[in-house]
Amino acid sequence: MLTRPQLVVLGVAGVVVAGLWFQPIGILRNGGKPGSTATATPDGGGSGGPAVADPGASAAGVPHDHDGDGTADHEAAAGALEPATPTEAAPHRRIAPADEQAIAKLRTAFRSELRLNSRAGRAAELAEKLTQTQQFDSAGYYYEQAAAARPGEKYLQLAADQYFEAFGFAATPQRGAQLSGKAQDLYQRVLKANPTNLRAKTNLAMTYVASPQPMQGIFLLREVLAADPTNESALYNLGMLSLQSGQVDKAVGRFEELVKAHPKNLNGHFYLGVALAKTKQPAAARAAFQRTLSLSPDPQLRASVEQEIARLPK
Repeated sequence: MLTRPQLVVLGVAGVVVAGLWFQPIGILRNGGKPGSTATATPDGGGSGGPAVADPGASAAGVPHDHDGDGTADHEAAAGALEPATPTEAAPHRRIAPADEQAIAKLRTAFRSELRLNSRAGRAAELAEKLTQTQQFDSAGYYYEQAAAARPGEKYLQLAADQYFEAFGFAATPQRGAQLSGKAQDLYQRVLKANPTNLRAKTNLAMTYVASPQPMQGIFLLREVLAADPTNESALYNLGMLSLQSGQVDKAVGRFEELVKAHPKNLNGHFYLGVALAKTKQPAAARAAFQRTLSLSPDPQLRASVEQEIARLPK
């Protein structure tokens, strides 16, 4: 299944990989501008690295007061990530007063819980609420606290996933590097506990793709496909990377594999259409776009797809 769909820009230079996960087409919700990383191609040869958008904000600063008691946490002072404010983390969404009150209550319960096993549950409950209000880096922090109280793959994965999510909203390259580094460390710990966790490996790969070490990420994606040849995430991301780097024929192949194995993958059908259009196959591209339209009633998505259809030769 897709996670946190976001809208991306299709520019004349090609498809830009925006955010870090499965993303429908259109415009960036927050007006962020995509940037590019070091050069790499997913299937060898060529140049041009995957571009990653910074659609939100998460600002690094002084140690953050996670517990709301007016003092910075010692973990933050020692170098832990400082979550942004709700407005910074998700500028398109305000936190409702009722949610703020619920978070404050959960934070108080966490701080007052001294029993280690119960403390893990309190931290996880708070992290879940922070996730619901899109305070992803704060959620990651509290899932880390849960993992510290109750070690194991579960909470490490949840913490990594939230930092990975926050990475997709990083406002600056510096903040993005912080968040991706945190996600990388946690995903590596997950994989140490369970080397067969392909979701963790795929997300880890995408943090590297958006870093100065993109080939390391591409190698990890290939490892995922070696273990699971129809893996939805790996096929999609390798297809996107091939398309962005100009390896259009290989992108067609990846997206064809994707929609064959996962026929309801909306993005797979759309980007298959984009790739086919670039390889001068307008009839096949039109069919892929029509299939995209059949899968979603979203008006903004439909407008973007119809715009792509209109560009095809008659």
